[in-house]
Amino acid sequence: MKKIYLALTCMASLMMMTACGGEKKPNASDTENENTEVVENAEEQSEESEGEEASEEAVANPADAQALDLKAIYESGDFKPAEGIFFADDLSAEKDGELPSKWDLKEGSMEVNACAGRNILKFGGSGTLIEPQLNGGMPDIWNLEYEYFRTPDAAQEIHFFDGEDQFGHIYIYLDYVQYWFTKTNDESLDGQSQNLEKVMKQGWNHIAVSYNKGGVKIFVNGKRIANLPGIKPLKNFHIYGSEGLYITNVRVTK
Repeated sequence: MKKIYLALTCMASLMMMTACGGEKKPNASDTENENTEVVENAEEQSEESEGEEASEEAVANPADAQALDLKAIYESGDFKPAEGIFFADDLSAEKDGELPSKWDLKEGSMEVNACAGRNILKFGGSGTLIEPQLNGGMPDIWNLEYEYFRTPDAAQEIHFFDGEDQFGHIYIYLDYVQYWFTKTNDESLDGQSQNLEKVMKQGWNHIAVSYNKGGVKIFVNGKRIANLPGIKPLKNFHIYGSEGLYITNVRVTK
């Protein structure tokens, strides 16, 4: 028993020194009179915690994050994009460090960044608001989708309009989504989807919103998290975010 305990303790110490640059953390199993099962459980929890920390470190930069498999998201999830392209911007035609040509900057700062073989849009400052150049607004039935890089400090918002009137708002946080919309009878419809830790990923994620005859659906990584009826027409959108938010591959299909 003592040999097993010492071996496990040494293994944990070596693992923590490797993951944390040599700094040894206190081990919950360093108490006397513990049985082998308790020690093994403590070691498993320590390994899981260290794995989560390593994962967080690995995706602190969008260049280090694994790219999304959009085909798999479409095939296995609830979101199905339409075939007609109304607006599309994967930023491939843009230059690194320049303003994107298909977006208007309403406030804050943004620029195109070359990242891991593709271009992404970087938000700067404490708050940046951008609007797509849609040439007359979205069709009566549409799907909006884009990829975003998830960081702990970079919440984002999508604002929806019909002309000058705002009829919808989606807040996307670290592990939950909050929303409100105006119904055709002028009542407000609001709510939130919580406990999305298993749906949202560290790194790149996929957000999608669909509008069809007043029905609004919200999707995260292909999974539907909200289904809202009787919403007023939504013809345009803005995306708002702060430093640390990155987006790319924005599409509106019809």
